Amino acid sequence: MHCHLQGLTKHGLDYEVVDLSRDEQALRTVTAMGHLQAPVVVDGDESWSGFRPDLIKQAAVRSAAGRASPCASSTSPPPP
Repeated sequence: MHCHLQGLTKHGLDYEVVDLSRDEQALRTVTAMGHLQAPVVVDGDESWSGFRPDLIKQAAVRSAAGRASPCASSTSPPPP
C-alpha cells in the first residue's frame, strides 16, 4: 500500500485512507464493486485494486481537468 500512496502523492492527488478492517460499510461497498483485495482506489465512477501506476496517472489527468480525486482504501492505516 505504501507504493500506492506514494504514487497518489507523487501526482499531487488528494486522497483519504479508509481502514477496511474498521469500517464495515466501506468494506461492503468495495466488495459490492467486485474487489476482493486491497488497496482499492475509487476515482469517481472508476475503481481498481492493486498498484496500478497507469491508472493513477490517468486519475491525475482527470483531476487536473477538474474531475474527481481518488480515495484510497486499505485494510491497514498508512505507514508513519
